[in-house]
This record gives sequence, C-alpha cells and structure tokens, in this order.
Amino acid sequence: MDFEKVRKLYLEDGYNCAEATLMAVCEEEGIGLSKEDVKLIGAFGGGMGCGEACGALCASIAIIGALLIEDKAHATPDLKSSCSTYVKAFREKMGGSIDCRDIKPRNTVEGQRCLKTVLENCELLEKHLKDIN
Repeated sequence: MDFEKVRKLYLEDGYNCAEATLMAVCEEEGIGLSKEDVKLIGAFGGGMGCGEACGALCASIAIIGALLIEDKAHATPDLKSSCSTYVKAFREKMGGSIDCRDIKPRNTVEGQRCLKTVLENCELLEKHLKDIN
C-alpha cells in the first residue's frame, strides 16, 4: 500500500476519509474509478456527516464488495462474512467503536485531521484483502 499516496489524497488534495480510502486502495487493487464513483462514496465522510459509521470503514466495505461481487451481493456467498470480519477487526483497531464521533476525538491530530484513522484503516484493509484473495 502506498501510504504516501493516501496521505497526499487526504491532506494535500483535500479528499475526505472515504474518498481518500477509496481512491488509494482502488488504485492499488487495479479497480478503475470514475469521478462519479468517487462522488458516490463522498457523503460517507465524517460518519455520513453526522458522526455515525466512519467514512474510511464505509469505503473499505465498498471496496470489499467491488472485489467480491461478480453480479449481485445476494449471490456472493463470502460477502457477508468478509464484511462482518472486517467490521469486527476495524472496531477492535479503533478502540471498540465504528462511529466517527467516537474515533475522531482519539485519533485526530491538529493539522492532520483524521489521517491516523485513514492510514490505520488502509493498513488493516490491505491485510484483509490479502486474506480474502
């Protein structure tokens, strides 16, 4: 994983946690993205704008779906268990919560926003994707 790419997308280019995660990991995995695809995940940043499920986590689940689903989610036997396993690992990594409102105060560094969360999530996702491939 090119963690410098993640940092650049998030801090320098101004993408949010969900957008930066999606763009960096999809590039790494060879998943083609359009500008419209990035827009689809954008509203998940900041816990969907209201502090709920972390946007980086939401992007990760979208990536898992993109890699596993061939036709339909309901016709993908390993999808549910892969997503469940990832959410559990993310919750453990983030101190017991998946919600932005809980994670952000612990991981925000002045001048870096939630970069720590985004990088830790990308590291966790990289490991998860190796396990499912």
